[in-house]
Amino acid sequence: MKKISFLWMLGMLLLEPCVMAQDTLSKLSIDMNGFSLGKEVILRGNKTVLTEIPDSEGIARFEVPLTSPAYFTLSISTSENRIYLVPGKELNITLIPEIKEIKGKERKIFNLARLNMRFEGEVASINRYLNENVMERVPDKSFLLEQSEYIKEMEEVIARNRENLNRFELDEQFKEREYIKMKYQALEALARYPIQHYWKGGNQLGIIYDHGEDMSLIHNYLMNEIKDDEELWKEESYRIFFGRAIGALIGLHTKKDRDLMFLKRLEKVKSLVKSEVILEDYVQEQALNYIEATESDTLGSLESAYQQYVKKQAYHEALAKAKESWKKSSVGTDFSNDESAYVDIDGNSFSLSSLKGKYVYIDIWATWCGPCRQELPHLKKLEEKFANKNIVFVGISVDNRLKDWARMVKQSDMPGIQLYGGPNCPIMKDYQIAGIPRFFLLDRDGKIINPNMSRPSNSATEQALNELEGI
Repeated sequence: MKKISFLWMLGMLLLEPCVMAQDTLSKLSIDMNGFSLGKEVILRGNKTVLTEIPDSEGIARFEVPLTSPAYFTLSISTSENRIYLVPGKELNITLIPEIKEIKGKERKIFNLARLNMRFEGEVASINRYLNENVMERVPDKSFLLEQSEYIKEMEEVIARNRENLNRFELDEQFKEREYIKMKYQALEALARYPIQHYWKGGNQLGIIYDHGEDMSLIHNYLMNEIKDDEELWKEESYRIFFGRAIGALIGLHTKKDRDLMFLKRLEKVKSLVKSEVILEDYVQEQALNYIEATESDTLGSLESAYQQYVKKQAYHEALAKAKESWKKSSVGTDFSNDESAYVDIDGNSFSLSSLKGKYVYIDIWATWCGPCRQELPHLKKLEEKFANKNIVFVGISVDNRLKDWARMVKQSDMPGIQLYGGPNCPIMKDYQIAGIPRFFLLDRDGKIINPNMSRPSNSATEQALNELEGI
């Protein structure tokens, strides 16, 4: 598994307009109302990730700097809710449980799939709309329809969603923005029609094949929806549609000639838009994707186009970091710069380089990460199977607070060597890790064998470890 999540996110963030404006604080409070299944509250969106712990009153409080209204995702335990904040305006949220009688006592039961919330404040109505209404989508089975039938159904879904939106007494600026979001999410699915139709709705997302079917109706529709509009370009839903639509219009098999694919996409974009802002942002994103896809530190045939269209110093610096990350995460590199970067449960400094002479399987995780915790029992079993082998299992916590990690290590039977590094530890920065869990496999010299090793729950992991020389 490649580092797709980080570079894609970085590309998306770089597409935001670089306009310096005075931030205004938006205040957000979340009354946990006795919620005890994970206290950490995470707010993601608008190029930032903020984390808060409820205070003594059980309230998590955020002050979010904003230059304009923005969508966020509010994460509490395994639940995620859509949130909309406006500069200078407050939003107060209270978690609402269902009261059930269990063994003669009333208990608060929270729906972890989607927490029920009460909203108060100046933007309460918008947030009630976001959390009490489900946007209709064209079902995947409709990919089996012929092109004209699919387009008709898509347009009907967009119309119904807009009609539903207009029934609410909401801020007109928000309504227009929400309509753009719902429209281009539907159009992004339309851009997937050629491959999904070919695969009979089989969810083959990664590759567009030239399979010979005439897709002119879909292609013409997509081209008509691509706008040379810098204001529209600021909307993330439009940018995602834009990238997907260009890929559909080109239709190349991506694994045959990646250089040709990127150059063809650029030519198509140049034929449809003239905005220097859009072209620069698009080339930047393509360059980051190229580095990621080829796992190299060069742009190949894209280099001349990059120099022609990308002028922002920040973009060049971001590309340099991406190139450097692949140098560091390539097979053969090591962890020689991590001296005393981590601490064990007793507070002693620890360096991964001290483990030379043994293979090392590294698990990067955090206590707040559900998928990470799910891997721990499998990791324990894996360690037991290799107890007498020449391999060490190491867990590196990237928790925000050392005490959260220490509590879990002490209370649980954690496998292997457990270390704390924090969210900004060298392994996170040097290898530009955005998503966890993440696994590395090092050889006996401390050099990387695989920077994207399979998970303990994957049977391929045990097989790969058994095949190591001298294990």
